[in-house]
Amino acid sequence: MFGDFEAQRHWLEITVNLPISEWYFYDLQYWGLDYPPLTAFHSFFLGKIGNLIDKSWFLLDSSRGFETSDLKSFMRITALISELVIYIPAVVWYCKWMGRYYNNALPVDQTIIAAAILFQPHLIIIDHGHFQYNSVMLGFTLLIDPDVISMVCWICNISLFSMWPLLKRDGLVLQYFVLGILSNWLMGNLSWIRKFASKLGMPISARDKAQTVLPHNWFWIIIIIGSYVSALLLHIVEFVKPPPENLPDLWVIGNVLISFGCFILFWLWNNYKLFKLCHTKTKLV
Repeated sequence: MFGDFEAQRHWLEITVNLPISEWYFYDLQYWGLDYPPLTAFHSFFLGKIGNLIDKSWFLLDSSRGFETSDLKSFMRITALISELVIYIPAVVWYCKWMGRYYNNALPVDQTIIAAAILFQPHLIIIDHGHFQYNSVMLGFTLLIDPDVISMVCWICNISLFSMWPLLKRDGLVLQYFVLGILSNWLMGNLSWIRKFASKLGMPISARDKAQTVLPHNWFWIIIIIGSYVSALLLHIVEFVKPPPENLPDLWVIGNVLISFGCFILFWLWNNYKLFKLCHTKTKLV
């Protein structure tokens, strides 16, 4: 079976050749359509445009595994345009709305939050490196306070880390590290480097208020730092020592265990915050 590029192409193929009633039931052993209806219509729209360019791209069944350079260019361009038209305006609008009506955040803070969302490395790599249309269906709910920001930064980093085995296989090691460093710099997670360098006498102007993005709760501080240390140690071990011959996927399993544990904890925290939000009298005008 082919990879995610073929899945995205196949879903355009399904939506332009079959009635809506069959979209979610056609040949589920191959690549069953799993986008929600609105995003499925987005695939239908792109498939119609593609058919105007080259009908061979999305012929039902006979086009499976089709990966010509012009088709790849078409789909990657549509991913960029979809992000520019749908995802980016939605994120900017949402951050402005939340900043204006939830806690009177300054415009510069609204912009920083929007940028932190838009520059999530795991979404950039999976949509434009590995290739998907996730940005079309994503909606974000961002409560603007330091603890929420710290949790969002943390889970963004863990999400990127969880994709390491896939990105390594796809030859995206450089993108993984570069985007990870840049996104953490943008979100303020590297501010401790400025302070440390300043104490060593290096010519760097450290801001007194620059703080690493960590929550105030000691439990979450331990969890977040512990997960970062575990991920770093796993990377070091993987680079210096291959897995045992009888356990070739040992480092991948380690990645899964760390990521899964963090995702479960974040899921519990997120549901707790939603429960509290539903039982408060905070009114969003």
